[in-house]
Amino acid sequence: MKTFNRKSQAAMEFLMTYGWAILVVLAAIAALAYFGVLSPEKFLPEKCLLAPGLACVSHKIEPTQITLIISHGCLPNASCQQALHVLIIRQLHLV
Repeated sequence: MKTFNRKSQAAMEFLMTYGWAILVVLAAIAALAYFGVLSPEKFLPEKCLLAPGLACVSHKIEPTQITLIISHGCLPNASCQQALHVLIIRQLHLV
């Protein structure tokens, strides 16, 4: 009977030790998520990707419209003439 008690005690100590460790790790992850440290917006930049040959100079997204300023023919710092086009999309119907 004493051997059974010792094995049970060892198993309970194992479960309690690792249970508390897992609880502390989960609490730390919850605190980081609550304070915004794990927020994906901080890690991912805003992007405007277009087809090759077109460059997105600027973009602005609002609840009612999307504004894109697009250039083609040259890179933004090149010495040739750039053609800039402003595209405004209004009346968005998001599903």
